[in-house]
Amino acid sequence: MELGGDIHHLSYHDLARFTDNFSESNYLCHFQFGKIYRGKIVHAESTLFVMVKIWEDSEIYCYKPGDNEYRLMDEVILLRHPMVNNHPNLVKLYGYCYEVGHLGVVYDFDPFDSVYNLVPKDDFTWVQRIRVSLRFASLLAFLHAVKSPPYKHLIVRNLDCAHIVLDKDYNPKLCDFGLVTGGMVPDRTIYKCHHVIGCYGYLDLATHYQDNTSEKQDVFAFGNILLSLISKRVYTEQDRQNLAPYVCQWAYGKFFE
Repeated sequence: MELGGDIHHLSYHDLARFTDNFSESNYLCHFQFGKIYRGKIVHAESTLFVMVKIWEDSEIYCYKPGDNEYRLMDEVILLRHPMVNNHPNLVKLYGYCYEVGHLGVVYDFDPFDSVYNLVPKDDFTWVQRIRVSLRFASLLAFLHAVKSPPYKHLIVRNLDCAHIVLDKDYNPKLCDFGLVTGGMVPDRTIYKCHHVIGCYGYLDLATHYQDNTSEKQDVFAFGNILLSLISKRVYTEQDRQNLAPYVCQWAYGKFFE
């Protein structure tokens, strides 16, 4: 996959160097299909702080060889497109790694933390939570309005607290687009990777089976993110293994207590 312009073609060695060999101290959070790290690119006269995302073979979601290659391709297409690439709540692409067995992207973004990590913490204030909610809602409205014929409106389809990363001023950035469809991206209903239908804890199965390219999927997932911000609860991998209720199911039960 060849790209021109200001997007850098990077090696896996470059990604390892940026993250101090993917050190634990630079590990930020998981995402649906891999891991996210803090990193820095040191030049002779300056240092650029970045965020590095690497794809891995999924152990809990349906995965077929070649899926992550298509996800990387779609993400590069999306983040380079002039209709979206300057939005303040989308990560800005610096470069990508496309090697056999190694896939990753680097964002020109200095991350503070993910919403997933911050939600349970008391020092994540109500003002900060409201700021994140409003700005992310604005981003979602913007994305749902993006339309590039012959494709439909752009739908993310895998919103998750782990996919929202904040800067030091608590501005949210969406950082995963693994199931995105519409906009300038080929229709996922006839495209690779469509056998994954969303993130555990954020998926409305009823909406999916009625219309798996509906904005309602994103609205439902965003509602779950709001519930997490309000209740200071997130749906964890341990919850999934223990068959614990989603945050929305927990809230529904609390309502009738």
